[in-house]
Amino acid sequence: SYPPAALALKFEGKVRVEFHLKDRVPSAARVVVSSNIGMIDRAALQAVQNANYAEPPPELQGKDHIFVGNVAFYLPRN
Repeated sequence: SYPPAALALKFEGKVRVEFHLKDRVPSAARVVVSSNIGMIDRAALQAVQNANYAEPPPELQGKDHIFVGNVAFYLPRN
């Protein structure tokens, strides 16, 4: 979710995050590259925790995997 305060202030940003995923459960999420806006960084970490992850194939179940990706918050353009 877009942080309401960031939306009101028209803040935008992209955050590079790293996290572990084991059997659809994320853990150890951390910011790798900050947006330089604390509320955007915190929202990115919360997005990782709240996301719905697909069931892994049988050969990957029970194993811890590390993922790195971007979470972006941009205002809609009219």
